[in-house]
This record gives sequence, C-alpha cells and structure tokens, in this order.
Amino acid sequence: MYPLPDMRENQSMTFKSRSCVVSVFVLFNLGIAGACSSDQVVQRTGKPPAVQVTNPDGGGAVSCTTDLDCTGSYCATTRTCVAECQVGDPASCGAGMICSARGRCVQSLGGGGQGTGGTAADSGMSSGGGGTAATGGILVIQPSDAGQMGCVDVDVQFTKVIPSVMLLVDQSGSMSGTKWTTLYDTLMNPTTGVVKPLESEVRFGLTMYTDSNRVAGCPDLTQVPIALNNYLAIDKVYAPALPDKDTPMAESVEVVTAQLVAYPEPGPKVMIFGTDANALDTCTTTGANAMPLTIANIDAAYKLGIRTFIIYVGTTGAASALAQAANVGQGFPASDPVNRVYLGGNATDLRNAFNTIIGGVRSCTLNLNGNVVSGTENLGLVSLDGQALDYLSMDGWRLNSSSELELLGTACQNIQNGDHALKITFPCEAFIIK
Repeated sequence: MYPLPDMRENQSMTFKSRSCVVSVFVLFNLGIAGACSSDQVVQRTGKPPAVQVTNPDGGGAVSCTTDLDCTGSYCATTRTCVAECQVGDPASCGAGMICSARGRCVQSLGGGGQGTGGTAADSGMSSGGGGTAATGGILVIQPSDAGQMGCVDVDVQFTKVIPSVMLLVDQSGSMSGTKWTTLYDTLMNPTTGVVKPLESEVRFGLTMYTDSNRVAGCPDLTQVPIALNNYLAIDKVYAPALPDKDTPMAESVEVVTAQLVAYPEPGPKVMIFGTDANALDTCTTTGANAMPLTIANIDAAYKLGIRTFIIYVGTTGAASALAQAANVGQGFPASDPVNRVYLGGNATDLRNAFNTIIGGVRSCTLNLNGNVVSGTENLGLVSLDGQALDYLSMDGWRLNSSSELELLGTACQNIQNGDHALKITFPCEAFIIK
C-alpha cells in the first residue's frame, strides 16, 4: 500500500543550464539529428557571465568542494564559488530567465496556459501569457432547486484549485530498453496512460534530464512548459526521445525548483521523478559524495512549498539514498524509517504509483463565487453524487474561509478519481455572491 501524499501557445525546448537552445526535433540528443552537437547550438544572449565570489573580509575567492560550501552561489570547476546572478534580484539575469537559489540563471517556465499541441521553438519559455482558466475541474456544479432550502437566485459555483506537476524523466543511459519504453507508455499511452485523462485537471510539464558531455554546461534539460491540456505538446517531445548518458539530479532539482517558484499559477506545485538511479548524482560527483547536495536541494524545494516524489523504475530495491531524498521531499527527516519511494518494477506498479501521487495532489479545495455569512456555515447543503455530506464530518466538508470550501476524508478521495457531480446550496441570507 503506497502512502497517500499529503502560455500562451505551448513551447518545447532543450537547454544546457549554461549553454544551448536547439530546435524541437533535435532537442534531446535524439530526433532527426540525434544530438545537441556544436553546429546545432544557439548560444543564449543576455545571460551574465559567472562572477567569482569573494570573502567579505577581503580574503580573496571563496574555495569550495561542492555547492553546499557556497551561499547564493555554486561551486565552479575552479573549486571557487561563483554566481551568474544575485539571488532575489529578477533583473540580474537576461530577459526570460530567473535566478536560482544557487545563483544560476535558468529559463523561466512563463505563465500558465492551455496546451495546444506544442510548437517548435528555439527561444525557450520566456513569456507567460495566461491561458484558459479551469472552471470546475472534474466536478459538475448543479443549481439550487426552487422551493427547497436554496433560492433560485443563489447559484453557488466554484473553481477547483489546479495542481502543477513537473514530470522529471531520467534520461541516462541506464534507462535504455524496457525501462524507457515502459515509463513512456505508463505516462503517455493515449488510452491507459496517466497524462491524457488528467490533462484538463492537472497542469503537466515535462523535464528530461541528463548530461551528455557533448556541450559545455550541465545539466542537459529537455523541457515542455507546464500547462493544462498539454498531452500533445509533451508527447511531441517525449515520443522520439532516447536515453543518453549521466544523471545530474541535484542541479536538475535546483533548476526546476527555481522555475516552479517563479511560476505564477495558484495551486500545489510538485516534482515527480521517474528514475532507475540508486545514486543521487551531481554534475561533478557521483555516489555517496553527491548525496548531500541532492538531498539539500530537494529539502530546499520543500521549504519553498514544492513537494518531490520519487518513483524507482526497476526490479531491484531502491537504495537508501533515494529513500532519504523521498523523505525530505515530503517534509520528513531524511532518516525517517518509512520508505516513501514508490516502486515501479512493471507497468502496473508504475501506473499505480503515478495515479496515487497525482490523485493525492489533486485538490479538494474549492473557491466559491461568493462569501458564506459568518454564523450560517451549518445551513449549507453539500452533496456528492446525490449523497449528502455532513458539515465538519471527517468524511464531509468544512469552510476554510468564507469563500473556500474543502471536502474531507472519503469525499475528498472520491473526487480525486473520475467524474462526479457536486451540489452546493445555501439559503439566500447565508450566501453573498461576489
């Protein structure tokens, strides 16, 4: 039993965190040309060079072994701390870029949006132009019945809070073969996959991460920005992709965290990893030496309101390093004895893992189109599929504020799976429409 976890026109792109943008069909070291080779690289403009950090006492450069030795900066190959931007200053990077917590300039995810199948683009995801708002998610609102407790002129409507989920796919060489095809089919099969049936209820994005070592900079990220109705855009990029080389998990977390923090749409923000890696590698280090930085970056993401879930794609048990990362990604101590890694040794296990995680982050909170008058909360009638739900019951509903209603317990679990009809009725004197 798994633990239940507490754009305009869409664009796709590949970029080295410190180097290149390529057109969509050669984006991921696969496609037509098969690699992000030197003749395909378009160097970014407007991105400031890395500047060496100096000791405040005038003692020269700050030496380092890993990024953990640096504050607001990262450890360069010179073993000194450097930064491309000032953390917290959005103007210190070029247009369309943001500053990560470790002083790297990374691409912005832009604003929200409605996926349109994706368009080839070589300029990244710099601008967000809003999109079509979700108006009800999986729930169908029904008007009040005349002559009963409700008034015909009071129509309590709502919008569901929509989660934003970045799917991070390990594109390392060890994912070749059955692991790669099974993970792709689990996510993207148009009939049985995870993304297609939920694309109108969850903002999905894709990040495939690797380090090919063919172009300077790390990590190599192939991304599709987060949006509603994003299945076609993601599939256009993911379907032709193939595994490549290394697994720089730490820096990939850093980049995606910065993007999600800057992403303006409301609702839960989540990273879900599909990986067969037992080590939490960085761009420069593997094995036990790499683990502290990866765990620190995932913990930092959680403290910024971004949860991380890890699905292990393999038939053998996941290492303790993954368990520690999964623990801190969900707000628990790294050493917590509960194993929160989801095991996906076959197609069924993978599908169950993704559905459990995504079901758990789909919100049970509803924003009402008005305000419930204080002291009249218990006068509301809420029913799900024709069954009355009790106010303040563990399986019923409650008001978090005068304009926010939350379903609880089994009622919440039910609306996280499938289509349902929800009816909310308040007497005229108890509800003021905005």
